[in-house]
Amino acid sequence: MSSVSGLSADPFASQSPDHGGDFPSPPGEPLRVWLCDEQASFRQLLAGYLGLLPGIEIAGGVSDPADLREAAAGAGPGVVVADPGADFAAGLAALSGVAGTPGGPAILILCGRADDAAVFRAARAGVRGYVLKSDAVTEVGTALDRIRAGGVHFSAGPRQSLARFAFRAWAQADRDGAAITPILHLVESLGPAAVDALLQAPVRVPRRNAAAVAG
Repeated sequence: MSSVSGLSADPFASQSPDHGGDFPSPPGEPLRVWLCDEQASFRQLLAGYLGLLPGIEIAGGVSDPADLREAAAGAGPGVVVADPGADFAAGLAALSGVAGTPGGPAILILCGRADDAAVFRAARAGVRGYVLKSDAVTEVGTALDRIRAGGVHFSAGPRQSLARFAFRAWAQADRDGAAITPILHLVESLGPAAVDALLQAPVRVPRRNAAAVAG
């Protein structure tokens, strides 16, 4: 993997206190998982699937992100698998508030929105993962494993969204003759997943700032 000057070459090895969750979890203890989705039928389906995975304990479920603070209060480290809902910004703010409490859980977004604005907003909020519902069966287990180990997991679509944002900013800086360092700092502020998306995205690096990337 290539490396970007000043950034970790292995973003999955990086842990940020802004991402919530007291990880890695103690060995041998199940990972507590809360489910948040406005559709009860989907919560039940997801609970049934996750219940088949080793080391997972379904701690509870709610329909509204605003109800999570009370549901997960004082329950120790864990992960909230959540769809922020129709009002994405308000739901995400409620989820971030839960993750920001002392010993609060990490947040794994599981929703149908793949637009750049939603993914960027979630990354800035410090979520530990972002998986599309269409990829739930193939990726939620992997995402939970990575989060439990102290890492992050953004599936392919959301990773591409982060990369598009990063390279649009990069190209603008190149056209303006600006230094690339502020762009790298901005991407780094989004968390390890954004850095990884930047490094792996199949996008041509602007000529002026190509020296910022070490082969």
